[in-house]
Amino acid sequence: MNKLVPCLAALLFVAQPATVRAQDEIRTLEECFSALEGSDGDRRADAAQFLTDFFTETQVTLSRALQDPKRREAAREHLRALLRGLVPMLADGLSDESRSARRKAARALAKLGKDAAPAVPAMARALSDKSSTVRKHCIRALGRCGEAAAPAVPALAKALSDERSSVRAEAAASLGLLGPVAAPAVPALAKAFASRNEDVRRAVTEALGRIGSKARPATPTLTKALRDEAVAVRLAAARALGAVGATSPEAIEELRRRAKGDPSAAVRKACEQALLKLS
Repeated sequence: MNKLVPCLAALLFVAQPATVRAQDEIRTLEECFSALEGSDGDRRADAAQFLTDFFTETQVTLSRALQDPKRREAAREHLRALLRGLVPMLADGLSDESRSARRKAARALAKLGKDAAPAVPAMARALSDKSSTVRKHCIRALGRCGEAAAPAVPALAKALSDERSSVRAEAAASLGLLGPVAAPAVPALAKAFASRNEDVRRAVTEALGRIGSKARPATPTLTKALRDEAVAVRLAAARALGAVGATSPEAIEELRRRAKGDPSAAVRKACEQALLKLS
């Protein structure tokens, strides 16, 4: 693992010409790689989190420093490859005995986007973690993996009944990011709309819209959402009804009623647009 340090040093000096800060960061990298090879779960998690942040930030710095597009893209791809190399360690960190280590691993995975896809099984298992922070960050990471997180849909659907409203809202948002592959979660999303929490109801409504036509069975829920007391929920419902292709008489009637008389101009306009889309 420490053989990577010279390579990283070269990339770092391209991004930041020989400065004291660059030299300090190279020493920090050496310490991080040593920590990754150790047995202390917290130290491994700290090191992995630092490297995740470092590689992500360095991609931006390199993009600015390198004028040649080919060299810039090659350097960024090297960094992405290094980031992907951390994923197995972070996935293992999700089952560490230390709650702190698990939280750090989850936070780091949430920053990796689609590159965290190999950790999908581990993140799905972590949705039953005792720490709501671990659950929430893993849910966020799964959403950012996109369709690659399809195997985690059942676990995300189960998270819609989490005791924490913030976790439920995050689960709904992530299911929406997965798009049509999240269709098996539509019944659970419809059930989750019963929440008293506005953020949850809005996230559920938006998710159903992003799932698209496969969420059409939830039209009654979206029609109900169009009567919600919260403007943000009604706005999301109007857009979602158009996105799922809702053509039930009840949905059309409510859209027409809201297009004429909703207190919010944004909701009225969204209802008009949905009606045009459905006509």
